[in-house]
Amino acid sequence: MLRISWDQESSPAKLSLHGKVSGPWVEELKRVWDEVESKGSRVIVDLTEVTFIARDGRHLLGEMLRKGAELQGGPMMRFTIDRIRQESQNSGGNAKGGD
Repeated sequence: MLRISWDQESSPAKLSLHGKVSGPWVEELKRVWDEVESKGSRVIVDLTEVTFIARDGRHLLGEMLRKGAELQGGPMMRFTIDRIRQESQNSGGNAKGGD
């Protein structure tokens, strides 16, 4: 299960993810991301409360990075964010990410 919270009032906008980014939840995250992206604002994706990211979830997060999103997370997510950033850069993107 994945809970997605979208704070549209903050600047930049913030998506907070809680749970697992896998299975049908990857498509739900993509649907939300498409809506966020259509607003044209800068976005921070907070992964602090994520417990698992499947391969298709990493791919989507990498795509989000290439389109200007910033990934954030605590110490437990540092390795995963770095891996997503590297995968994104290897696929020709300009990736950002942070803690």
